Amino acid sequence: MAAATGHATHAYDVVHDGRLVARLVALETGGPETRVTAEIHPVHAPLGSDPQRRTYDFPTRATAQRFVDETLLALEYLGCVVREAGDLGRDAA
Repeated sequence: MAAATGHATHAYDVVHDGRLVARLVALETGGPETRVTAEIHPVHAPLGSDPQRRTYDFPTRATAQRFVDETLLALEYLGCVVREAGDLGRDAA
């Protein structure tokens, strides 16, 4: 998997029953592409387990935003609470 680098434009935390289950971060890559990183904390995994990490590359910011919007909507339907994550001033590593 390629390293997730770039300037974070927006980030969301997804919580279920008070537990963080996912974090989505959109990153400007310096070109027209936008990368979305997903950090998944499965609800049945023991607390403190390493999260699953995935990156998704999109040709435009608009297509990345549609992916994020649809993902967050699906998670809300499943009973999760979505909130904006803080600390967007840092570059993702």
